[in-house]
Amino acid sequence: MNKYITKYVGMDVHKETIAVAIAREGRGEPIYYGEIPNTDEAIKKLVKKVTSIGEKVSFCYEAGPCGYDVYRQLIDLGQRCDVVAPSLIPKKSGDRVKTDRRDATTLTRLCRAGELTPVWVPERTGSNKGSHPCPRRHESNGRACQTAAWGISLTAWKKISWEVQMDASVF
Repeated sequence: MNKYITKYVGMDVHKETIAVAIAREGRGEPIYYGEIPNTDEAIKKLVKKVTSIGEKVSFCYEAGPCGYDVYRQLIDLGQRCDVVAPSLIPKKSGDRVKTDRRDATTLTRLCRAGELTPVWVPERTGSNKGSHPCPRRHESNGRACQTAAWGISLTAWKKISWEVQMDASVF
């Protein structure tokens, strides 16, 4: 736990809305702030409300299909933000009820306790082509990546080694 951070904000991010919970340092229970729209203006307004004079705030949310736009906006606003993989969030056995409110308060509580492991967030790129994991996929209609992935999984599964001879027409 960082002794300079005075508030922790957990967010459950969706396409249209963001559920927000806030906790102060110490042992108090997180407070559910409510839902805000997932827009730039609403996030700026939230940051302005949460950060008062001299307070340091740590934001966190679960990685998901909405990408890293919220993370990048918070970083651009000068805030600390962690994106956490859902598989790395500690869960109680038998806790099967998932609501936006519960997810936000749980993230806030775990962030304050220092029990969350952030994931790496890729940098912004100028074009979509550069952000794709296989730069040749667009040109070859995916055959180069699919062939390489199949070879890697086959090698790992059968524990065999083999040489791949690529056809020049694929590239």
